[in-house]
Amino acid sequence: LERGARIGIEWFARGVFEEVQLDLFMRAQKRVREIGGEIGPHYGTRGEYWQAIIEVAETFGHEIVFLENKETWLRYNEAVIRTVIASRKNVYQREGEHELELRKRQLQKDEQMYRREMRAEKIHFLERDRDLLEAIVASGLDVAVVGLGHSNLWWSQKEEIAELFSF
Repeated sequence: LERGARIGIEWFARGVFEEVQLDLFMRAQKRVREIGGEIGPHYGTRGEYWQAIIEVAETFGHEIVFLENKETWLRYNEAVIRTVIASRKNVYQREGEHELELRKRQLQKDEQMYRREMRAEKIHFLERDRDLLEAIVASGLDVAVVGLGHSNLWWSQKEEIAELFSF
């Protein structure tokens, strides 16, 4: 790449990842009773991998464009908290209740939890993928560096992606 190339990175602008993590923590703290105890959820990374790529690219004089969408991650945070709350709800047999009714309520609780899990997964995998692709197109990049999961998916669906995003 020529010096000054625009490189898109699947990471956050400086300080934004910390904002996303703090948002998740604060959401958990606000709903600690619903969650059923104190938890300190976090995304088990600090971005060392992406930071190393950024440092090398900047050393060679390239311009970095951050591709992650903070708003998508904030929606994901809320979905994660809702999933945790749904998973921690207990269903107890009521006095005089037939076991069939208990099982029915348990199934309803499980269905609610799985729906919330799927909503969180949809945001994390599908909406985030769309946002990354939109950012790539909008930024006029020379190259984009994304994780293998994204690139494998995009490669496997290259015709559809090309049509949808005018690649």
